[in-house]
Amino acid sequence: MEPVGETLLTIGMWVIVIYLAVNSVLNLLSRSKFERSVMTPVALVMGAVFPVVTVAA
Repeated sequence: MEPVGETLLTIGMWVIVIYLAVNSVLNLLSRSKFERSVMTPVALVMGAVFPVVTVAA
């Protein structure tokens, strides 16, 4: 059986993955050109890298 702290950490990391995915979509829908052109790719890269780190942890 997995320790409680480890379970909470895993859940927390997946919550961040979901947050980054939603953030990417909302940045893409933004009226701000800066958010669409800069922040959307940043959020997408973070959203792609973070699950890899989460699974590896």
